[in-house]
Amino acid sequence: MIIFLHKTTSERNKIIKEFNSNDSLTLSGYLKAECSVLQPVILVEMSGSSIAQYNYCYIPEFGRYYFINNIESVRTNVWRIHCNVDVLMSYSEQILNLNVIVSDETSPDIETYMNGEVWTATVKYKTDVISFPNGLLDNGEYILITSGGIAS
Repeated sequence: MIIFLHKTTSERNKIIKEFNSNDSLTLSGYLKAECSVLQPVILVEMSGSSIAQYNYCYIPEFGRYYFINNIESVRTNVWRIHCNVDVLMSYSEQILNLNVIVSDETSPDIETYMNGEVWTATVKYKTDVISFPNGLLDNGEYILITSGGIAS
């Protein structure tokens, strides 16, 4: 299994993390038995440079990016790396391709989105409860809940 180690100073909640490819390291490793794809524990053999300087990694076999939470020394030149999936970076392409409306956007260069003050809301309370005399079936049924109407 190939593992790409990176250093990043990007905030954890940033979708696209920034790292310098010159500071990256490619390693071969293997998984600890019965390990999670979302929180893998990886053993790597590495001598020379310090592994502790890396805080981020990519595992092509899983197609996911990970934060490195902890690095343990197992024995001479063997390290155990504990990772946690970075959902934002792993699915950044899908997230950025979403067709959404953003309100209360703080970036002044984006003028195409409506400010939150433009949106209005009407609150009306009317509830109709319909009982199901025979209950719901075990094979699955749909319950339709609607809202809307003409504001008075």
